Amino acid sequence: MKSTTLGAIAIAVLLGASTVPAQGPVLVLEGGTLIDGTGRPPVTDAVVVVQGNRIQAVGRRGQVQVPAGATIIQTSGRTILPGLIDTHVHLRDWHVPMFLPYGQTTIADIHNDTKWSISQRDLLKSGKMKGPRMFVSGARVTGLGGPPVSGPDGKVLNDPSYVKDVAEARTYVRYLKDMGVDHIKVDRTITDEQLSAVLEEARKLNLRVFGHTRNIKVAVDMGMKHMEHMDTMARALLEQEGKNPTPAGTTSTPSTQSTTAPTTTSAAPTATTPQTGGQQAPAPATTTPATPQTGGQQAPSAGTTAPAATTPATPQTSDFCKQNPGAC
Repeated sequence: MKSTTLGAIAIAVLLGASTVPAQGPVLVLEGGTLIDGTGRPPVTDAVVVVQGNRIQAVGRRGQVQVPAGATIIQTSGRTILPGLIDTHVHLRDWHVPMFLPYGQTTIADIHNDTKWSISQRDLLKSGKMKGPRMFVSGARVTGLGGPPVSGPDGKVLNDPSYVKDVAEARTYVRYLKDMGVDHIKVDRTITDEQLSAVLEEARKLNLRVFGHTRNIKVAVDMGMKHMEHMDTMARALLEQEGKNPTPAGTTSTPSTQSTTAPTTTSAAPTATTPQTGGQQAPAPATTTPATPQTGGQQAPSAGTTAPAATTPATPQTSDFCKQNPGAC
């Protein structure tokens, strides 16, 4: 199936910032093949009408009215796809410009310095920095034996995410809510009692909970609905068979056995320098797997939101997974 990149760049530029109201300028993609991600057959000679940052109409040419005065991009010979969503990101400042060129229009930053992560989300939402729509958890709820939290510069942070008991677990969830996070992430170093408290508190605050758990069956019985990684399944099966769920030398072995919170050395983080441009959530665009510097994205259904282009950035050497053993 043929695809090109020229249209993707034009679409990203013309759609503007995510803060544009639904009654903004009208953009029409006309003539491409639409694959809407629902499993329905591709729509050939498709027309997609975007107004502001909302997709207003989708269908074949002749079945969808093109508003007078609309900017029309001819997409014949190209493929229109939904924007991709990555729900497991450990964000670093040099990551942001890479998402939209690869068609990722929505990301979830899970386990990061809370203040820094929220500042990145706010820069994207305001349109001061180009990139995808972003949801954040802040630093995850961690037991005393868990790995430390590091900032974007790699330094260990003095963070309130380390909880010694059930009361502290509840307090930390409320703290995250007050900070403005979108969801809560837990680490398997917390106890079952602490996990239960986190789930209960999060339900009161209308926050979803996901992350690492010791035993998927126990967590699900408590009401956990979103699980990261499948080692929790392996531990559950081992326990069910009466075997050691954390054998030495495996990824299930705790990275530390400390009974006290880790010593921290750095101060609070700083946000990255804002870039120009606007943030976009999922919207239509053409894509190409061959050229990562260009490309686009779309969500082909009425009532969704739209994308943006990115500015190249110089990669840095920060490696979250090395700095945070067991976090990934």
